[in-house]
Amino acid sequence: MPPRTNTPTKSSRPSTSPAPSRPPSASPARKAASPKPSAKKAAAKADEATPAAAAIEPDAEVAAPAATVPETSNGNGHNPVSAEAPSSGPQWALPLCILATIIAIVVGAAVWPDELQLEPRKVTKIGPDAFELDKLELKASKDGYTGSNLVVFTYNASLKPDCPACTALHSVTVSTEFKREVANWRHKKVLRMGKILCNNAKQNTDLCERFSAVVGAGDDFSPVNAIEPTVFVEGSRQMKPAADGYAGNVLVLFTQESSAKAPPCEPCQKLDALITDPTFERREAAWRKRGLARIAKVYCNKQIDLCERFGVTGSSGTEPGLPHVVWFKGGEEQGMYEGGHSSLGDFDKWVFTHSMPHVLWFEHGKEAVAYDGNTSSVADFHKWVVAKEDVAERAEL
Repeated sequence: MPPRTNTPTKSSRPSTSPAPSRPPSASPARKAASPKPSAKKAAAKADEATPAAAAIEPDAEVAAPAATVPETSNGNGHNPVSAEAPSSGPQWALPLCILATIIAIVVGAAVWPDELQLEPRKVTKIGPDAFELDKLELKASKDGYTGSNLVVFTYNASLKPDCPACTALHSVTVSTEFKREVANWRHKKVLRMGKILCNNAKQNTDLCERFSAVVGAGDDFSPVNAIEPTVFVEGSRQMKPAADGYAGNVLVLFTQESSAKAPPCEPCQKLDALITDPTFERREAAWRKRGLARIAKVYCNKQIDLCERFGVTGSSGTEPGLPHVVWFKGGEEQGMYEGGHSSLGDFDKWVFTHSMPHVLWFEHGKEAVAYDGNTSSVADFHKWVVAKEDVAERAEL
């Protein structure tokens, strides 16, 4: 019988490359540690079953070098550690993260003021066309706004006259902090702000004079008192410091008291009738209260020496003639009063223009009134607005 030969079995696929040489056989211990094909298939299925976890967790090779795990066998040649699928983390982690983000946004919106999220807004420049023609009111807003308005009446710092107080207020209103407040008030529809430069144009000057009486409006009375020589530094034309620290405008009226012994002075009588009128006394009280001006008088037929010190003899027809008005500021003589003294409006205009700036409050459909807050800082305006909001809310309850 011919010897039997082993015929190699042909592969169903044609080989495209020579068969690689077989590596040396692994040791029995190595074979025992390698997982069986069934374990590898199970690991592959486990990997396919958790695609979401693979998307959330960072790649092991990128995040950190993999730790060396000792290869151990469970007795069946299967390493349970190497066959486990990557851990996907707690299933509640993602919803908790989303919830925390929502809470942070809500709490942040409640804690952070609206002005920090709004674009800062400048105080708007306005002109005469923003006001009613024959009223001390603003025209109705075109967008239907019915809240309050504050209008600053001030001077352009680059033009005459000099106004240090105007410059100080300007530095407050152009600050980023104030602009954020303006944007916030506008957003909440509680306040809008504008300003008018009273020395920019003739029409602006006329408008400011029209509103000059507003700063003198009030219900209190303050009679114009006659002053004594002790108010002045002895032998000098300088006034002593006021007991209450006031260092603003003072107008001293050198006039003559009506009496049978005094020579006739018709202008003095007219001025005396004006300053003793209750309307003027209310003006003086308001000016005094707001620190704008104070009015005093000297009877030259009684204080002859004091009048002569200022060059006023007290005789009718002399120069300077009676009545004679001298302007003081901070106790120092500033010169002769250049305004008229035949009407209340003359004094209104003078006080208004010599005590700039002014802030007037316009409520919807109402005449302007003097702003009753401070103007030295952003906090002063904020405090005033908060107080007005609180009053409005209480009125609605």
